[in-house]
Amino acid sequence: MNLATRFRAFASALFGAGDPLRRRGQAFISPQQADMWVDDRTALTFSAYWCAIRIVSEAMMVLDWSVFESAGTSDGKKEKKQDSPITRLIQYKANPELAARNWREIMMRWALGWGNAYSEIERDNSGRAIALWPIHPTRVYRVIRQDGILGYHVETDDFGRVFLPWRDMFHLKGPGDDQFFGLSVVQLAARTIGTGIAGDQLQANFVANGANLSGVLSHPKRLSDEARKNIKESWDAAYKGPKRAGKTALLEEGVTYTATSINPKDAEMLAARQFTVEDIARWFRVPPHKLMRLERATHGNVEQMGVEFVSDTIMPWAVRLESEADIKLLRLDKQFTKLDLKTLMRGDMAGRGTYYQLMRNIGALSANDIRRMEDENPIGADGDKYVMQSAMTTLEKIGEDPPAGAGEPAEPGDAADAGKGKKAAQPNGPGREDPGGRPANLSIVHGARE
Repeated sequence: MNLATRFRAFASALFGAGDPLRRRGQAFISPQQADMWVDDRTALTFSAYWCAIRIVSEAMMVLDWSVFESAGTSDGKKEKKQDSPITRLIQYKANPELAARNWREIMMRWALGWGNAYSEIERDNSGRAIALWPIHPTRVYRVIRQDGILGYHVETDDFGRVFLPWRDMFHLKGPGDDQFFGLSVVQLAARTIGTGIAGDQLQANFVANGANLSGVLSHPKRLSDEARKNIKESWDAAYKGPKRAGKTALLEEGVTYTATSINPKDAEMLAARQFTVEDIARWFRVPPHKLMRLERATHGNVEQMGVEFVSDTIMPWAVRLESEADIKLLRLDKQFTKLDLKTLMRGDMAGRGTYYQLMRNIGALSANDIRRMEDENPIGADGDKYVMQSAMTTLEKIGEDPPAGAGEPAEPGDAADAGKGKKAAQPNGPGREDPGGRPANLSIVHGARE
């Protein structure tokens, strides 16, 4: 039975148990650090971690991914293969149950958190890839050689541990210290994530317990256990919680209240939480403003950091995806896949307009090229012409020889004959002649000035 039929219910395996040896995403933060348990699920409850995972995976999801074929010429020409079955696989539908963009987002989320993402490559009888079926990282045990073939051990619900050959596993590997597996960010950044979760819990406790009314109640007399219990319960019922915080306390029978709570500002809790957000940005190599950390953001540096986000964060992941697809999905040496990063570099309307104008004036883009980039229909064959700034003529005409006779000086007699029968020109006027009998204002194209 083909392994594809065993993983079609992949949604039920998204958080499967798997082999403990492959649970590289779990780590326990000691009580001296944050006293928090961190794994791939609890990490998602920390907003900065969730935001970093989303911003990168969704940025990769929106990119167009196509197959190209090199013409093999020295000018580097290539042709986009829109009708390629692999283009359909990576751009439109990964399998009958999953859109290609959703498949890409799932793979990126796993690779970012676990360090590895896997999908079985289903092939037809000719060996051509026809579907991609995601496999949760917890189900992939290790890379081994079986009968001389490199492959993976995969845990299944119905068949136990099965062997999947290397060529039939799409493996998106993050940064790592060996050739087989990427390192888990959840494991490496567990202390940072645990500190962030602990900060969230601390703030929640401040709000739940009433940050303005936390302290000690004192009674002038000795109280029984029942009396102490009644006073505490009545106090909590009246003043504890966010909806009751800030109320005026009414004290009876000589009871006094002494505030003992630590002001969140004095404890620098806010500053510590902001630093944790920046720390998560370092782990995922994303600009802080992408995680809504905008204290030092300006219009100028946000634009530059957006460019760096594409070049430093998205481009390495794009290369990893392209390389894996080129090796395991394509069968022709001249073919390769390419993710279009220009989608993330479009900028605002004014910036795009300036870019298009510059590229059109140097003959790099045609009117139809620009319209396609703006998701507009072409305007016909005239829109495919490439023009330059030299009177906006076509590239072909710029290289043509000038017409016969152009640039030759006009004979004085010709100019005199041309003026016969016309009104005499005024002195110093447009039609006055120089001593040689030639009009003094004749352009350099028709005759050289003296």
